Amino acid sequence: MLVANLGTPDAPTTEAVRSFLAEFLSDRRVVDLPPFLWLPLLHGIILRIRPQKSARAYREIWTASGSPLLVNTRALARALEQRLPSMPVATGMTYGNPSIATALEALRASGAQKLLVLPLYPQYSATTTASVLDRVEVALRRIDWRPAILFVDDYYDDEAYIAALAESLAHVKQRKQFGTPLAQFQLVQQKLARMATDLTAARLLTYRAAYEKDQGQERITSEAAMAKSFATEMAQRVVDDAVQLIGGRGVLADHPVDRLYRAVRALRIYEGTTEIQQLIIAGELLR
Repeated sequence: MLVANLGTPDAPTTEAVRSFLAEFLSDRRVVDLPPFLWLPLLHGIILRIRPQKSARAYREIWTASGSPLLVNTRALARALEQRLPSMPVATGMTYGNPSIATALEALRASGAQKLLVLPLYPQYSATTTASVLDRVEVALRRIDWRPAILFVDDYYDDEAYIAALAESLAHVKQRKQFGTPLAQFQLVQQKLARMATDLTAARLLTYRAAYEKDQGQERITSEAAMAKSFATEMAQRVVDDAVQLIGGRGVLADHPVDRLYRAVRALRIYEGTTEIQQLIIAGELLR
């Protein structure tokens, strides 16, 4: 099994972030603009300014073990290997290290004859899921390996996808304050309503981008950027609210919301920061 994620810099430094962003933002799947327009902007402005700012953001979430995305992806891969002892599992990143090519070489060396590719993206997207498939195909040709392949396109309807909201609802229904369930306090109800509304809006933006693509529209650059930027900012707000509703339990290391709290901060950086998405949206509007 190949567990694939987007990628991370090797370190929270300006140079490491610049190298990572150069690879990431040069992918036509990520920024679908003519190279003669995009590359001068990328190398002349973005890679001169953005890496230093992004490096500061990475340092805020970096752990003693390294990048949270890589640490958590490897932990997930180890857990899968423990549950599926007969199946070798390797971690590969679309951009940066460890690469998808390195992971596939390790799986081939293990004697695997079948390949299950699991991109860690709930919804299918050309900018993320399809990029994994691109890298897998290129790497398989390079190492001349032809296993039978099963590719997981999405898992957006899995119950864990809305774990933070579900956990918050269960907590406020059970927890009492001054003898009254939290769910009966108007401010708590308003917070839950906002969380549900934000979640629905993010889903609709994602569905809209997917619908346009299914209808054969070649460019959904703006729609995808809107969905990504809104969904990740929404996720941060929802998890913040979930922690506030749950209280101290929400920041315990083994609590689902704490894991989401740490993961969602990285989502606002990976796959193109909110600022990058806004630049893409503005560029589409001004075309």
